[in-house]
Amino acid sequence: MKIGEVHDVIDEMCLKHQVYLWRTKHKVMVKNETVPRYITCCPECTREKMNEQQIREVGQALEAETWASSYDIFAKKSMIPKELKDASYKTYTITNRIEGEAKQFALRLNEFYFKHQGKGNAIIQGKPGIGKSHLSISIARKLNMDWRSISEPKSVLFISVPKMFQRIQEGFGYKDGTSAQQMIDMLTKADYLFLDDLGKESTFGRQAKEANDWKQNILYQILDERDTTIINTNLTGEQMQKVYDRSLVSRIMKGAMNNIFKYPDNAQSRRELPF
Repeated sequence: MKIGEVHDVIDEMCLKHQVYLWRTKHKVMVKNETVPRYITCCPECTREKMNEQQIREVGQALEAETWASSYDIFAKKSMIPKELKDASYKTYTITNRIEGEAKQFALRLNEFYFKHQGKGNAIIQGKPGIGKSHLSISIARKLNMDWRSISEPKSVLFISVPKMFQRIQEGFGYKDGTSAQQMIDMLTKADYLFLDDLGKESTFGRQAKEANDWKQNILYQILDERDTTIINTNLTGEQMQKVYDRSLVSRIMKGAMNNIFKYPDNAQSRRELPF
C-alpha cells in the first residue's frame, strides 16, 4: 500500500510493535555502502528513537541552561580585578599569623555556607592592601566549585562595589547599557553575593549627599532582599555608621554577628613598597 511520496507500507510486520513496516519507494545510497538499496523501518521504532533523541537534546539544553544560570555566572558576570583573576586559596600566601587566621576564618565560612547551608551575612574588615579581596575571591571560587561538585545549581557572584556603580553610570543614556534595575535584579537573585570594597563608592565633597543617597538606595534594595552576602570593607563599624543610613547598616549586618573578621590595625599590607 502506498502512503506517500517517500514510503510504501509492506506486508512484513515489526515483531516488537506488531505494525506493518515502511519501505522507501526508491533505492537510496547508504553511508559506507557502494550499492543503492531499499530502506525498511518500523514507524514506531523510528518514533521511539526520535523521542529518545529529543529527550537527550532537551536534557542537554536544560543542563546547559542550569550551568549558564548557576555555576557559569561566577566566571561570566563577576567583576574581578585583572590582577586577581586567578586568585584562589592556592595562590593565597601566608607570611604571618594574621594571614593564617584570616584564611582559617575564610575556610570556616566555606564550611558554614556549603556544608551547613548556613544563612546570614559575613564581614571582612581591614585597611586597604592586606588581602581582603584575594581572600573573598578564594571563598567565592571554592563555594562555586563545591556546589558544582555535587551538581546542585547555586549561583555565586563577586562584585566590586565601585565598579558596579561605574558600570551603571556608564550605562546612562545608552540603550544597551546596564541599568540600575538590571543590576539590582542580578545581584538580588544570586544565591551567594560577594561585595568587594564596600564604602569605597562613597562620595565626599560638593554634591556628595545626592550621589550617596542614590548609591545607598541601590545598596539597600540589593541587601534588603538577601540573607547570604559576604562583604569586605575598609570601613570600621564606627565609620560605617557615619557613612550609611541606619537602615542600610542594619541590612549590611543582617545575620553577620558570628561571621566577622577584623584585621588588626597593624596588619601588614601586601602592597607595601620595598623601599
